[in-house]
Amino acid sequence: MPIAHSAAEINAILKFRFQISTQVQNIPPGLDAKLEQVSDPLDAASSHFFMKSPNGILASLRVVPGPKANGSELRDALDTFKTKFTLSEMAILDEVYIDPEALPDLDLDKLMRDAYRACLEAGVRFFFTACLPHLMPFFEHLGFRSFGDQTNASSLGYKVPMVLLTRDHGHLYELASPLYRTAKNSRDDDEARYWFRQEFGARAPVQPVRLEDAPFYQLMGSQLADHFRHRARIIQGLSQTAAQHFLKNAAQIKVPAGQFLVQKGQADHALFVIWEGLCHVRAEGQNTPLAVLGAGDIFGEMGFLSGAPRCADVIAQTPVTVLRLSPDWLHNWMREEPTSAATILLNLAKILAQRLALSNPN
Repeated sequence: MPIAHSAAEINAILKFRFQISTQVQNIPPGLDAKLEQVSDPLDAASSHFFMKSPNGILASLRVVPGPKANGSELRDALDTFKTKFTLSEMAILDEVYIDPEALPDLDLDKLMRDAYRACLEAGVRFFFTACLPHLMPFFEHLGFRSFGDQTNASSLGYKVPMVLLTRDHGHLYELASPLYRTAKNSRDDDEARYWFRQEFGARAPVQPVRLEDAPFYQLMGSQLADHFRHRARIIQGLSQTAAQHFLKNAAQIKVPAGQFLVQKGQADHALFVIWEGLCHVRAEGQNTPLAVLGAGDIFGEMGFLSGAPRCADVIAQTPVTVLRLSPDWLHNWMREEPTSAATILLNLAKILAQRLALSNPN
């Protein structure tokens, strides 16, 4: 099991976090430039799982025990669970760092299974994480479910609290979760499953990724490795000056929570990029979202590309700022700033290709 046991191993992980953060120009809380570390008070009480090669660490993640969760961004999300279960039956997955250059050599399956197996052995019944919206389909396939209406603001955008009932065999089997083959060796947890359903309802997955294990973990690894840059992927590849010029000229719209950004049947051909906030995509009359979108995600691409009316509602769940890119505006931008426009259009093509890969496993 790749778990850090010594102070030297933990220190190497903290320095690995710093290395990845500086590579992607992310400044997370706890970054210490002098020590070249990213750390917080929870590190001392947590279990650190990692994978390494002769050249160094490839990936790391942290498991925070429930009794130490007071310093976690998920501490409030545990309140409902604490009315029935003890903190020792809970744990939190966070601080996932992956070296993008190490993806070909990374065994993310083993890293996740080892962390999950350690939770089972410790008697953890509820395994929590705070998930950026674009990563939710991956965690849903593993077996995590969103619960309640709470969201957590972070430097990377809003996150959605999710929980894995570690011994809900039926749910893991139904999803074909890669964790099921480990879970089936444990005792099924009818009590936790029944309580969760009574408290939060059925909570069907919104948009799980349906892939075989190997391609699933390859795609999940690439998304996790790039998640620090997800928010600004529309301007990736632009110089700082060009990015600022684009953002200054693109139409920015601020929408309060609860308001529609687009409605089904609407004849609007603009493409939207979420810059701040969290949105739900919903079919008419449905409460369960078809998708959850956050900073860096796009919507409206079908109307933009084909001129078709809107096919679903998009509703702001928090205060939202979006960039509105109309066909006319982009045509003008291509004439005025052809190099910048080419980069923006290439980024849009990559975003749409990633979405297609998630929606069509073949």
